[in-house]
Amino acid sequence: MTAFGAHSEVGRLRKVMVHRPDLSLRRLTPSNHDDLLFDDVLWVERAQQEHDRFVSLMRERGVEVHLLSDLLAEALAASDEGRDRLIELVASEHTVGWSLVDDVRVLLSALKPDQLAALLIGGLTVAESRLDVAAVAGASLAGLIDAVNVKVSIGGYQSLGEGQATVHQCWSGDIVNAQYYLPEGTGPEVLGYWYPSNKTGVVGTDTIAIPR
Repeated sequence: MTAFGAHSEVGRLRKVMVHRPDLSLRRLTPSNHDDLLFDDVLWVERAQQEHDRFVSLMRERGVEVHLLSDLLAEALAASDEGRDRLIELVASEHTVGWSLVDDVRVLLSALKPDQLAALLIGGLTVAESRLDVAAVAGASLAGLIDAVNVKVSIGGYQSLGEGQATVHQCWSGDIVNAQYYLPEGTGPEVLGYWYPSNKTGVVGTDTIAIPR
């Protein structure tokens, strides 16, 4: 049989791909090993010694052994398009947050194939990235606020232009007092609100104000 795979439990092992214990196991701590399905923190150096001995025994018996890290590094070096696509997948809005996507991708793109392969397998910590996460996230949040012009107070009613409206969560007391923040000569009939017909909500006095 020529297809890749293990097609027998007792047949001769000819080729095998293995993953040498390294960075990923160094990430284990007393506080996270349970979540990662490990009974305890491992002695990585001893695990590497045992793994290297196991690989040597297989090679002594004619088994062709391939290291996952080497194969991944070769693949990354062989295709710039494939490398870029893989970086896009591992550093996405879902994995690092939209505010850090560009910075993390630039960081990973600058690495050599073997360095990138090690991080793709073992992961990257905030400290290792040397990114000022707070500054990047803060700047992104400020940009988002400017882009959507978020209204955070009842005074926002006064700045609405003709034909514009805004929707936000507020307390029932805001609805009562909103009329006092309207432009001079504008009556409370321009204000409206929606409330569930069954008169229930997460908080009983929550309303959604809709100036119109």
